[in-house]
Amino acid sequence: MLKHQPIMKRKLDLFNFFYSLGAVIILLGVIGKLLEWEVQDVLMTVGLSMEIFIFALSSIKFNETKEDSFEDVETENVALPFQDSNVGSTYINIQNGIDANFSPSNTSLTDYKSYLDTADSFSIDLNIGQFGNLNILSNLSQLDKIIALSQVKDLLYEPDWYQLHMDDYEKLIILIKNIFGMRMPNYEFLPILIQTPIKLPTPNYAQFSILDSIELTQGEIELLCKAFALVNDYHFLDNFVFQESNHFYYIRAKQKDEIQVYGGENEVTLLHIDHYYKSKYIISPKIIAIKDLVFSYDTGLIVELVNSLKFDQLDEFVSLNKLVTISNDKTRSILFQCITPFHFVFNNERSYNYFQEFVKLALSFDDKIRGYALFENAITYQKKNEKYFSLNEVVNYNSESIYFGVNNEYTLSIKDIFLPDQLDNLQYVYQLVDNLKHEQLSSKEPLDLLFGIQVNDIKKEIYLKLNQF
Repeated sequence: MLKHQPIMKRKLDLFNFFYSLGAVIILLGVIGKLLEWEVQDVLMTVGLSMEIFIFALSSIKFNETKEDSFEDVETENVALPFQDSNVGSTYINIQNGIDANFSPSNTSLTDYKSYLDTADSFSIDLNIGQFGNLNILSNLSQLDKIIALSQVKDLLYEPDWYQLHMDDYEKLIILIKNIFGMRMPNYEFLPILIQTPIKLPTPNYAQFSILDSIELTQGEIELLCKAFALVNDYHFLDNFVFQESNHFYYIRAKQKDEIQVYGGENEVTLLHIDHYYKSKYIISPKIIAIKDLVFSYDTGLIVELVNSLKFDQLDEFVSLNKLVTISNDKTRSILFQCITPFHFVFNNERSYNYFQEFVKLALSFDDKIRGYALFENAITYQKKNEKYFSLNEVVNYNSESIYFGVNNEYTLSIKDIFLPDQLDNLQYVYQLVDNLKHEQLSSKEPLDLLFGIQVNDIKKEIYLKLNQF
């Protein structure tokens, strides 16, 4: 059986013909200008006149329009510019998940928005062959409904949460509703919202609030942390804190100046916080998912504690020094810079207790040279006569005389070039080192190196100290 083949006819496009012909004449006129033809002006004039006439005609255009009321659009399937030609009778029915009797056929946009304001969540019916290939909204009334949805004041929409498993997302809907009183679209509605040209407002978590502490399970905390990590919102805990009490977990609003601390910090740090800053630093449950959302962690937290140190409280300084000495050289240096210069007074017990902590801090450096240098420059020593000296002013000698010259033929007495008070400094240092050794603060060699008494000064160093005095 022969199939009917349509007959194709060709028709001249007059508009395109004159448009192109005018351009050709203008180009000929340009060539004539270059070659100085006699008809150059005629060609240019004719060509430009044709183009003027064509452009004038093209400015007149009529479009067919059709005015529809909202009720007409509700029952009519209108093809949008982004409609997929492969989808036939696609329709989208946005409904509240708990009210199956609601009928939107004769409902205005205002009524629909009011209806959404009473819903806890939103669902959608799709009449489409393959859900994964959905990339259209084929009914204009459904687009109106999404616009209405975007105006719901307590809607929380995060497109990145579509990466969650459907079961996790459904649990998150309940969590967000219970904690913040916010409603979320159902999981199957997310592809529509993601691909629609209507952009819903971005959530402002700073405006979220919690009136009372809310008890959570470990799984719920992990789900919350996972959800906000997906949207790269690491400021979530700027407004809320997780807390553990009697083996129960809670989330509550953050009070002024409170800082969330991860409960997996080392024990020395947590004990220090619990004893001195319990009301400021709120320790979270030891749940690994919280770690990336906390404000301070590890070195950053220790720096915070150093900056908060009240140096006149000896017990706090001792506790902080204990956790800094097991940290790293960066935090050790920061502590040295925060608490120095320090004036040590001989025969003063409180001053000596502080001095011992400085010695422990200096000896804990991995870079020993840096630790010794900070210690040497940070402390001055007050003697009985109320005069001060520093370690770089101590003359470390083992002989009463200095020999110099090509063959050491010249001799100077140490007592002739230094004052007795300057030579006494070494005896004070020896006394300090002996006391520290007796209390087993450290072994002999590190202490001798720290105070610079392991090796006697050479002639050059003595000359330098003489010039210094």
